[in-house]
Amino acid sequence: MPGIDFIVDTREFMAMAKWYERAAPEKFAVANGMLLNNMAFGSRETILHTLIQGFTIRNSGFLSSRVRVNKNREWRDINRQMSEVGSVKGPPGASKETQFWGWREQQTGKKAVRKRVATLKGRGGSKGKQIKRGARMRRPFIGPDRFPRRRGFVGKNMDHRIQVMLRQLDRLKYSAPFIITGHSTIPPGLYIRGSGKNKYGQSPIQMLQSFDPKHKQPRRFLWMTKGVARWFQLKDVNREFIKISRRLIGQTYQR
Repeated sequence: MPGIDFIVDTREFMAMAKWYERAAPEKFAVANGMLLNNMAFGSRETILHTLIQGFTIRNSGFLSSRVRVNKNREWRDINRQMSEVGSVKGPPGASKETQFWGWREQQTGKKAVRKRVATLKGRGGSKGKQIKRGARMRRPFIGPDRFPRRRGFVGKNMDHRIQVMLRQLDRLKYSAPFIITGHSTIPPGLYIRGSGKNKYGQSPIQMLQSFDPKHKQPRRFLWMTKGVARWFQLKDVNREFIKISRRLIGQTYQR
């Protein structure tokens, strides 16, 4: 059987050996720090992809602004090198109820702080839309506890008082949202008068936000865990380190 001739180009291996011999540990620490940053930025992209697949995203710009990277800035001591990726809460100064917690509840299962959930009506009829400005709880709304107490309209109990309030709102053709809480059969929430008439000759009411605690807790979805794992499925860490080392070798021997 005839022999097979082949040629092996050992220049890259020799350059790598010389680089480790002459430049390490300084260049090695630089390469390791660059690798950590590449991993963080790469994981950010796979996390965004995972969030888009797993959730209904109503504002892509907000999504991108909430997932951030803290780059490694230590280039000498490997033991002190660190890069971080994850979501941030916001906006600054917001109350616990209105604060965005960075999808913390979905990842960790921690109990949600929020007390309200928007309905389809509050989102303009689509899950993919943001809640309408008029349906946001950013101003005081009229409710059974704040409705004007006119003579003969106080109500025997909360159910009666709410019915009186609804009749008054109907008579006034009131078009802004209003709150209902404390009724025995009407779920608590933010409502608005709808079109048409019900069997009592009044305008039907439609819920914009629910105050029902059964709907406050979002489903568990390990978006952070899955997003980071996806990067490691797509990339080979050893190959990524070799790519970085090649660039540094080229910089070393071009000088």
